[in-house]
Amino acid sequence: MQATMSFRTTALAMAALIALPTAARAQDQTVRLEGSAVAVYNLAGRISVSPGSGSDVAVTIRRQGSDGERLEVQTGPVDVRRSNWGTTPSLRILYPSDRIHYEDLQGNTELRVRDDGTFWGGNGWRDGDRVKIGNRIDGLDAYADLDIAVPEGKGVYVALAAGTIEARNVNGDLFLDTGSGSISTTGTRGELSLDTGSGDVTVDGADGDVYIDTGSGDVIARNVRGPDLSIDTGSGNVRVEGAESPEISLDTGSGDVTLLGARTGEVSVDTGSGDVEIETVAGSASISVDTGSGGVSVSVPGDYRGDVRLETSSGELHTDMPITLVRRSEDEIEGRIGEGGSARITIETGSGDIEIRRS
Repeated sequence: MQATMSFRTTALAMAALIALPTAARAQDQTVRLEGSAVAVYNLAGRISVSPGSGSDVAVTIRRQGSDGERLEVQTGPVDVRRSNWGTTPSLRILYPSDRIHYEDLQGNTELRVRDDGTFWGGNGWRDGDRVKIGNRIDGLDAYADLDIAVPEGKGVYVALAAGTIEARNVNGDLFLDTGSGSISTTGTRGELSLDTGSGDVTVDGADGDVYIDTGSGDVIARNVRGPDLSIDTGSGNVRVEGAESPEISLDTGSGDVTLLGARTGEVSVDTGSGDVEIETVAGSASISVDTGSGGVSVSVPGDYRGDVRLETSSGELHTDMPITLVRRSEDEIEGRIGEGGSARITIETGSGDIEIRRS
């Protein structure tokens, strides 16, 4: 009898061990969204975006945390409240609390969330209930990691209040927003719009329009090709390598700006405080640089042709390109490189040296 009970106890223990992985897998859920463009909303977690097959965007949800089973998944059309989006098929993760504990978030963040689980857009700063998320908050211990599979040619808008987003090899339009966290993309094709309130952004290989906006964080973009490249950061360094675009616009409130190996017709750089380095490697691009404080270095091809206007309140001019002087004042020089032309180099710095070199 004793041996029988021992056997039963062992069998029950083994059954429990075998059941654990099954229970963990039960937390996973895959939802398919129909439509040429879809929206996904989640308050906390990690999101990966990758190529998908078939005609629908597939979202796999992995509930995490001790309260993860309390998260609810809702689908259906919502007003994205983002320009040119309107009412869109969507997936939303609903959190049954206004206080969310998320261990991976350093510090806290706060936002307003509507009853349908959407946030931001329109009057998002005052529309909905206040929700706090952070690693030191006592509250709902739950978050959701999402894997989003995107078929070719689809558009996806992702809104994530806290966490990281990573996209790889997607052929479709991506609009990725996170309130606090980093965004990285690799090998994308189609329009790429990336926005983070606080966090670094990395783009490695993109074919299509690229728009990057960050309140605070560094931006690195490599091998970007498309009609338009625009980067705006409130505070952070910007580095772009190997860009090919008719127009390149780089703007940072405070931080260095570096543009190397660019093939473009027009470059605009604006920084409140920081050094600027620009290198174009083909043709005669129009280059405009405005920095409140910082040195500026511009390298152009040896056969460059264009007009030049250089202004610095405190700094020196260095050049190995022959500049024909047209007008000179105490802190300003106007002239031309080669025979001049429609291209123009305009540099203004409140304090800093200016260099013009051959690339």
